Formats: sequence, structure tokens, C-alpha cells
Amino acid sequence: MRVLRRPSNFAALLLVLDIVVPGRSFAQASGETCRAPDSRLAVDHVVLAVSDLEESAADFRSLGFTIKPGRLHPNGLFNAHVKFADGTSLEIMSLAGEPTDPVAAAYADFLQSGDGGAFVAIEADPNSVTGAARQLGLPSQLTRAGPFTWVTVDDSRHSPDGQLSPVFFISYHDRPADADSLLAHHAGVSGISSVRLDATVALADLLERLGASPCPPEPEVGADSSVVVGLANAELVLLTKGAKRHPRNAVREVTLVGEPGPRVNPHLCLDERRIRGIRLRRECPE
Repeated sequence: MRVLRRPSNFAALLLVLDIVVPGRSFAQASGETCRAPDSRLAVDHVVLAVSDLEESAADFRSLGFTIKPGRLHPNGLFNAHVKFADGTSLEIMSLAGEPTDPVAAAYADFLQSGDGGAFVAIEADPNSVTGAARQLGLPSQLTRAGPFTWVTVDDSRHSPDGQLSPVFFISYHDRPADADSLLAHHAGVSGISSVRLDATVALADLLERLGASPCPPEPEVGADSSVVVGLANAELVLLTKGAKRHPRNAVREVTLVGEPGPRVNPHLCLDERRIRGIRLRRECPE
């Protein structure tokens, strides 16, 4: 399967990014991000699938993000990372040549309809995930590779279009430490506070069974169209109904925690402005 390159990947890629300062969240009417500090669930990273890794990484650098180089995997995937001080990260994922296993093939299929947010990885105990999925009648698959274990859960029969929610669960046997220089960004961003994604009610039930905290739904979306759950470090806004903007389930937006101060990139100090078709929303100190 051939993955075509596009003239500009950044516009499509950053459709998933909505950058704000702490205390601003689209999920809570009160303006506070929903969290469950005692939960054992945490957002680990969000995977952005792109057709041109070098171009996308260069665009992130131009906005003040520090890039950690990745590596070429045996299955044809290769990546780069944006690591944050709170332990979360963005993983920029692409393909070099033809995919050679089902994981790489899934990315190739995703990229057929353009760049975007492919997955959110949630840190969780793998045995707890498989046990809770079994209780809910959801098939799951556990895979161990290198320093981590991940679990995928099949909730497709609960989706109106038969698609999986773009989520997998991850656990580290030996989490690598990143140098402080990789965690410092001139964009003035220190982590992820909220992720908005297409999902099913079955996934919401699984997350709550694993310890996520139910929260009030988005006021502008409605209780019958979204479910909000709080994890230890961030909230998830699960879009369970409504018109799809793409022919796939995807991560729609990521809210990044902003740091006021002299390192803030002035190009990110925007209010409802679009750059190359991308909405970046952030308030900066005067």
C-alpha cells in the first residue's frame, strides 16, 4: 500500500491541537479541567500520524517545540517525539516504505484519509485492563515488546460505524528518562491537560471501571453526545455521537498546558486565529 505525500502535512496534523493556558478547558463549564488525582489511569502520549515526518517535525520546531529524534522500526514505522515536563508527550509517527505488520498497516490505512491524531495511549495496569474488558464482554489483546506492554480493546461492535475507539493502554517495565533539555520548549508548554476523541460508551464504561472519574459533559455538545472522564493527570472528552469530520475515528484535539513567561512563543499568542487552516487558541500574559 502506497502512502502519498501531501504538499502540506502540518495543516492537517495540527487540526488535532488546541493550545491554551492552564485553567481553560472546553470540557468543563466551570473552566476547570476534570481530573481524578487518585486514579491509576493517566494519559501517556498522543500519536499523530503524518505522511512526512521531517516536514512535520520541522513545523513543530518552527513553533518552538523541542523534538526528540526517534528511530526506524523493523515494521516500517519511524517516529519523533515532543516530550513534556509532566511526563506526557506527542509522538509523531510516519511510514518508510511499505508496512510489514498489522500495526504499520493500521497507520497506512489511517493515512489514506490524511494526517491527524491516530491514538491516545493511556498508562494502566495491563492485567486490570484485560480483566475489566472481559467483564464488559470486550475482546482485548495484550502485547509485550521491548520496555513496555500494551493492550488494545475491541469496542467496534458498540460503534455505529464499526470502528475501534482510537485508544490503547500502555505499561512500562523500564521507563527511559529524558534529558531536561528535551523537556524545555520555547513554545512555553509543559504537558497535556485534555484530549478530545471519537469513542464509544463502552470505552467510557471500561475507563470508569478502571478508575476514571465521570465528569459533567461538554455544555456545547450535550449529555447525549459526549462523555467526559477524569484521569490522574488529564481529562478525556469522548465524542460518542454526532457527525464525523473524517471517515475514521480519530483524536480530534489535544489541549496543551501553557506556561506564562518570557519563553512563550509570540506566534502561539493567538485568539481564534487560523494559521494555514489550523486553529491555535491561547491566551498569553500581557
